Amino acid sequence: MKRLLVVHALGLILVGVAVQSAEAALFTATSEPETSATWPAGDVEVGLGSTSDTADPLGPFSGQVVHFRGTGTGGNTTDTLNGASLVYRYRLEFPSPHEINSIQVDGAAFNGPDSVLRLLDSGMNLIASETTDHIANGTGSIFMAPGNPVGTVFFLEEYDTSTAKRVRSNITLTAIPEPSTLLLAGLGLLGLLSFRRRRS
Repeated sequence: MKRLLVVHALGLILVGVAVQSAEAALFTATSEPETSATWPAGDVEVGLGSTSDTADPLGPFSGQVVHFRGTGTGGNTTDTLNGASLVYRYRLEFPSPHEINSIQVDGAAFNGPDSVLRLLDSGMNLIASETTDHIANGTGSIFMAPGNPVGTVFFLEEYDTSTAKRVRSNITLTAIPEPSTLLLAGLGLLGLLSFRRRRS
């Protein structure tokens, strides 16, 4: 009887892990200090027909339009890559190891042939990158991470050559728990089912 109770308790603990793992999209995004300054809420980009919803650089993670400043209007001019300047750098932290599958960035003003979106690991080593030049307003950019990188901390950054402003409206990140975490969750469920069968 004690053995069965132990299995039941273990099953409940691992089911708790399964519930947490099911929340795959839950992560904490932090804007790094080197992220470009933003225009205030209500700023209008006439050429794109865009109005900023917020000055918070993390706005795109909740679907809010943000106008980042360009190199000629107070944006970051120190951090450059192949002639393009940093728009934003985000630290993405998960509560447990996750695999990143894709990142979609919606918006406009991805200017210049050297505009690039990059995913880095916790040590700031490049995992994957994709050119974002000439993306039309509202179409977005699909960014696939090769090899399904696994980790708890990643960095997402973008560079472009705009001198005025850079519009971003939404950032969607697709990630799933590490397979070993899912395996543990599955074992927990099996343990619980086994206990229920013996009890009945």
